[in-house]
Amino acid sequence: MGLRRQPYSNPPLCKSSKNMTDAVSERILNKLKVFEERQSEFEKYCKRKFDSLENFVGLIFKDRTLIEEANSSVSGLKTLVINHREHIDNIFLELKQEFANLGSKTEDKLDETQEAVDDTHTKIEQVQKEIIEDKKA
Repeated sequence: MGLRRQPYSNPPLCKSSKNMTDAVSERILNKLKVFEERQSEFEKYCKRKFDSLENFVGLIFKDRTLIEEANSSVSGLKTLVINHREHIDNIFLELKQEFANLGSKTEDKLDETQEAVDDTHTKIEQVQKEIIEDKKA
């Protein structure tokens, strides 16, 4: 098996310890830069997720508000329908009473008219009898 090369190379062995320290420091700095970039990307990712969740929660509360408004509107309409039904029922009762009163008034008028007709008929019969008796006599 062949040796694979690492994505980054180890610093060459140097004769001077200062060069070696510089190379190690440079490697550490490079790793810190990569770490900072990844951390920055992760922070951006977390911020996007947080914004997404915040938006989702906002939508849920807006939906809840809409549902509450719809429920209050429905209950208001229900109250209006109940009041309207009671009003219509009251109107029907009043109309029934008026028709009953009109019916009794009509019957009273009909009775009065019948009595007047009967009285007139009786008078006509009496006048007719008197005329017939006068003719016979």
